[in-house]
Amino acid sequence: PIVTTTTTSTNSPYATKTNVQPIIITVNQVKQATTQIYETIYTILKLKDLAKEYEWDEMTKVLRTPVLTSDLEMSCNVLRRSKDFVDLDGRMEIGFDWGSCAWRHCGAQADAQEAIAELYNYIGLFEPYECLFCLDIIERSLRDILAVVPIKYHSRTDIETLKDYVQYQPVNPSIVSLYIVVIYYFQFLSL
Repeated sequence: PIVTTTTTSTNSPYATKTNVQPIIITVNQVKQATTQIYETIYTILKLKDLAKEYEWDEMTKVLRTPVLTSDLEMSCNVLRRSKDFVDLDGRMEIGFDWGSCAWRHCGAQADAQEAIAELYNYIGLFEPYECLFCLDIIERSLRDILAVVPIKYHSRTDIETLKDYVQYQPVNPSIVSLYIVVIYYFQFLSL
């Protein structure tokens, strides 16, 4: 049942009637929104493969799809408004839409949207490692959103299908180790 309240403001020369309708989120909507976040992660994983192959045109097409724009926004909004299903800390972690976030901790949704915009704007200019960096931000943000949704709203198939997170490594660790050894060697020689 949706409760409708009508109020009249008489203090303003623009007095109008305002209908206030609380939004009631259902269990099914929470489950659908959670499944949509999984779909967005699968899309990000596809984009990572495309970035490694310099497939800029295909990446541009994928970045324009609803799964990374309107579907992501609607899913995050449903989960953020799901106060009967996701606790306050979880809803704060999801945060706000990037366009409505100003000088505050915006949350995972804004982080993902900002990285998507950055990637979209610089596709073709970025090298694959720069694309992978942006995609990693998006993936981590989406996984943060999934982490705050109670497990009972995740589908078993999605839980079993999603691979473990692999952190982006900007530099080959063995090269870094070699570099450190060389620096210590030259420091030793200068003594």
